[in-house]
Amino acid sequence: MTYLLILIGHFVGDFLLQPKKLAELKRIKVGYLFLHTALYMLPVAAAMAFFRSWKVVLALPAIAASHFLIDLLRQLALGRRSTPYRELIFFLADQLLHIAVLLPVAFLFKIDVPLTYEYMLLSAVVCTKPASVLVSYVLGALSCKMRRDRGEECEGDGGSAGAAIGVLERLIMLIFGFMNLYSAIGLVFTAKSLARFKKFEERDFAEKYLVGTLLSMLIVILLLFIPKLLPLKIIPNLSQL
Repeated sequence: MTYLLILIGHFVGDFLLQPKKLAELKRIKVGYLFLHTALYMLPVAAAMAFFRSWKVVLALPAIAASHFLIDLLRQLALGRRSTPYRELIFFLADQLLHIAVLLPVAFLFKIDVPLTYEYMLLSAVVCTKPASVLVSYVLGALSCKMRRDRGEECEGDGGSAGAAIGVLERLIMLIFGFMNLYSAIGLVFTAKSLARFKKFEERDFAEKYLVGTLLSMLIVILLLFIPKLLPLKIIPNLSQL
């Protein structure tokens, strides 16, 4: 399925090739947004190189222009200062628009690819920085709410503490899921909880820990079961790999 290849390029370019510093700078100067768009197009172009069609020549400029425009509109709407809630909403809207734009592009091409491995690679990529950024936005909004409930000023810093642990946690759960070893997923949470057992006495930490962990689990569950809910058999006999 060509759409999965394009999505892999999208998530690699929009997350793995966009460091936090670049994400901050592109809000200030449009030149950095051009740089981000150029970096974004590298994995997208590499993925579409498999299509071996002249239509790629038309599709790539359209994807680059749409990506730049969507990001620019997002930055203009948010401004240089924003609340964690607005950041979360605009992040979700931004990604939905990018993914929606890529969908009609996929219909221009038809190629034979190993769909099972293609989807597994896409799932692994999503479980890294894309999922970490989503969790960070959600925890930032939750942290803001907690401060406001205490009458404190809200500061939008979702924080990146534990991001590496979260990535490993999701990847391990994903591997166990692909192997149909769902009962082994409990070992991940046991090890993670033991490492931070004493901090559970802090209510704020306990709530954010629970939200972050459940959100990570939800992301993995969706990645594992979305193919089973679709009418098309994207991942046939995955448990036999």
